[in-house]
Order: sequence, then C-alpha cells, then structure tokens
Amino acid sequence: MFQHLTETFKDYKAKYIKDDLTAGISVASISLPQAMAFSLIVGINPIFGVYTHIVATICASFLSISNYIIIGPTNLIAVAIASNLKLISPENYLQSVFMLTLMVGVIQLILGFLRVGNLVNYISHGVVIGLTTGVAFVIAAGQIGNILGVSPENEYNALTTIYSTFKNIDQTNLYSLILGLVTIVIIIILNNLKINIPSYLVAIIIGIASVNLFNLENQLEIIGEFSATFPRPHMIKFNLITMQKLLSSVFSIAILSFIQILSIIKVMEEKSDDSIDVNREFVNLGIINLLVSFFRGFVVTGSFSKSFANYESGAYSRLSGFFSGLSALIIVLVFSSIIKTLPIATLAAIILVVAYNLIDFPEISTCFKTTNFDGAVFLATFVMTIISPRLDYAVYFGVIVSIIFVLKRSSNINSDYLTYNSKDDSFVKKQSGELNKEDYIIINLSGIMHFNVSDNLKEEFDKSEIEKDKYVIRMRDVEYIDITVIKELERFIDKVKGRGGEVYLSGVSEENYERIKVYGITKKIDEDHIFRAGEEIFSSTKDAIDEIDKFE
Repeated sequence: MFQHLTETFKDYKAKYIKDDLTAGISVASISLPQAMAFSLIVGINPIFGVYTHIVATICASFLSISNYIIIGPTNLIAVAIASNLKLISPENYLQSVFMLTLMVGVIQLILGFLRVGNLVNYISHGVVIGLTTGVAFVIAAGQIGNILGVSPENEYNALTTIYSTFKNIDQTNLYSLILGLVTIVIIIILNNLKINIPSYLVAIIIGIASVNLFNLENQLEIIGEFSATFPRPHMIKFNLITMQKLLSSVFSIAILSFIQILSIIKVMEEKSDDSIDVNREFVNLGIINLLVSFFRGFVVTGSFSKSFANYESGAYSRLSGFFSGLSALIIVLVFSSIIKTLPIATLAAIILVVAYNLIDFPEISTCFKTTNFDGAVFLATFVMTIISPRLDYAVYFGVIVSIIFVLKRSSNINSDYLTYNSKDDSFVKKQSGELNKEDYIIINLSGIMHFNVSDNLKEEFDKSEIEKDKYVIRMRDVEYIDITVIKELERFIDKVKGRGGEVYLSGVSEENYERIKVYGITKKIDEDHIFRAGEEIFSSTKDAIDEIDKFE
C-alpha cells in the first residue's frame, strides 16, 4: 500500500518542501470555504466539512497514488448525500451521514478489489455531462432561498424548490440578499483579475467582517455554533433499518464518486507524468472514506478545482495534501470564534458560483454536434436529474442509458466482404451489390462477438446469398465468440448446406476452434473445410480458396 509513498520520497529533497507547503496553503485557502459551503448543501454544521477536508487530505497524502489529486468534499457528492437522506428524521440525520460514508467506503473497497472500476469508463459522456449540469441546477435551486433568506416549503425536486422559494419572495431578507450579491460580485471580479488571491477566502473574510462591523448577527442567519477542535475518532451509531434504507443510495454515490475521480485522473495524466492504476486508486478512496466516517466526515472523492489548483501552485509531491489539511486545521483552531459569525448567505453565494462553474457549455454543445444520440442522452439525463426527488434515480437512469448505448454501439458487426485477386496475390474489399459476380464469398469477421451482434450477423449472412453458394468465413481477427453467435453460425451453415452449398472456415485460432467444436460446428463442417490460423496472414484463407478451386 505504501510502495508508491516510498518511491515518491526516496529522491525527495528539502528544497521541495517549500513547493509543497506553498501549494498546500493555496489549496487550503480554496478548500476551507468550499468545505463549509458543501456542509451547507449536505445539511449539517460547517465544522463537519472542515473535519472532512482535514482528515481526507492528510489520509490521501499517505494512501493516494497521484502526486497532485486532492481528495475531499465536492459539490456533486454533497448534493447526492442531501438528496438521498431527505426522508431521514432530523434526530438521526447526522449519524446517517456518517453511516452512509462508511457504507460507501466498504462498497468502494469491494469494487476496487474486484477490479470493476474500469466499468465506469463505459458510462456515456452525454450521461456524465447531463448529470453534472443537472446537479449544478439542483445546487443553485437549493441555495437561492439561503441568499434570499427564504425557506422553501416544498423541496420534492429542484423545480418545486425554485417555485416554493419564489412563491415566498415577499419575505426576502434584504441584508441576506445584498450580502449574497456582493459576495458573487467580489468572487467574479477577483477571478477575472487573474491575480493570485483566493477569491472564496476573501469573500468569507468580507462576509464575517460585514456581520461584525455592522452588528448583523440578529439581522440574518449566521453559522452560529462552530466549536472547532482536533478531529477525534467517533464511533458511529449503527442502525440496521437505516442501513437497509441507504443501500441503494450507497451504490449510486459510489458510482458518482468513481465517475468524478476517474475524470480527474484522465485530466491529470495528460497534464503531468502521473501514471495511475484506476482500481488501486478506487481501493484507496474506499479506505479514505472509511477513515473519514469515523472522524465525523462525509463522503469524499477527487476534486477537480482543488487538484488543478494544487498542480498549478507547483506541488512536487502528495505532501502538499498533507500541508493543506494541516493548514486548514491551524486556521480553524485559531479563528473558530470568528468563523461562527460567517453569514449563511455568503456560503450560499460561494456555492452558486461553484455550481455555475460546474456547467461546461462547450461540452454541452459538443454533445449536440457529435450525434443526435449524445444530445438526446444529455437532455434525458439532465431532465431526470432536476425532476427526480433523489439523485440516485438519475444516476441509475444514466447507467441504464449507458448500458443500452454500449450494447447498441457494440451490436454492429465488424465484417467485410473480400475477393482474392490471384494475379497480384491480394485481397480486395467488395460491396454487397457486387457479390453475385463472384464464384465464392469471403466474409471477414473481426472483434469480440458477443450475443448482441447475432442479429446483425444474421442480416450480413442473409444479404450475402449467391447462386453458387460457396462461403469462406475468415475468423483470424475474431478475439472471442460466444454460444449465441456460434448458434447463428450453425443456423447459417445448415441453411447453406440445405441449398447444396458449402461453408469453409479460415484463420481459426485454437481457442475459437475448441469453442466451435464443443458446440458441434465441427459436426456440421468437414474437418478439411476448417483451416487453422497460420503465422502468415491470409495463408489459411488462400488454402480455403485452393480447396474450393479443386471442385470447380
């Protein structure tokens, strides 16, 4: 587990500490405001977001493989937690958050050890973009009320939340609204100036200063209780009934966590020399979530904004994550008495900016420019996300759509029609309309031939009928063939032989020969009509053609 840690630090030099320390402090300045803001989304005291960040980043500095990826609270996971715990009673809510985190960690460990993490690659890009955009909408819907100082009466989904909020707009708290708008303006201005100033941290400082300077503690909602201490181990109160209720949510959040960290891994591999074993990183993520749950934290995953900031700040190693957690701990211990006066409207405004940054307009445009299917998948997933009462419904919907997409895409058979030119000893591709001019047809099959290609294979066989009815089916490039496809091949052989024709197989590997033998194909075709794959490409196909020519 610690092999990568040893490799990282065996050439570590004292001069690198400054780079990692600088990067760690920079990440902490971004992470602290976000951690508190994401706690607001989850529906718990901001101190738990701080604990989550501290424990996750310090643990990840020992466990994570990447030198740059920062593990911590994220907006996507925060929404997923809040969405899936809506029906939990207030008195059990906090413990349910910790229990959910523990269960997600266990599931991630199991999936990582089973090496199924790569399956996340098969989730359609349109699904991911639709889900992310929908979550941004859900986040914004949930925070408009906090900026207005209005509590929505109906939070069934994002649309009902917005309607309920604006229905009570006459109850708007002007102090809260003004402070929220000022926060957004400050962040936008600082970000556009492109100077090395942590805009979120500045916004928080201004929010706290405004409350204390103008005595606004009783005029708007503030954090209030914020008694920061060292994160200490905390035993979770287990409840089997609650655990059963959370099981569906656990799988959806684990999938979301995998999707998020996988996208970051891909980006960071392009930007740096990091080479990351995805399944191993998933196992490490599971361990981190297990540890976080016992330190009163909620589910964590890779954070793109913080990982990118870590890389851009010049981090040399994963020690930067350790310094980030340590810096956050020192800040909250020293300034906890001041932080408790932080306005909720300021945090809500930060969340709104983060939500807006989640929306990738160029990627949305690409979804509609590539294929109609990608655009339709994006729209369907987006709509499902904003109308669903729980985010896991949208996640599972996206997974099902992706499976259908993969099956549909992989159901197209990889096949070509070939003809042999004896003059220059070459094989040339033919169109189906030219087949009747040939004495025989060579059908070249390739790829993995699972059950879902059988219908397309049948169509290819049916449209290749010719009067002389002699076929060479070339299988050299077939990596795998399952029983459904073998049965379709058997049906075709019976059909051809019933018309007095012949079928020859060429380029048959040892593995594929054993498969077709087990399922009786060798009883349908004479052994001298089956030509094994040789070292020379097309050699067995030429042998099959020579066999046909003997009877011409």
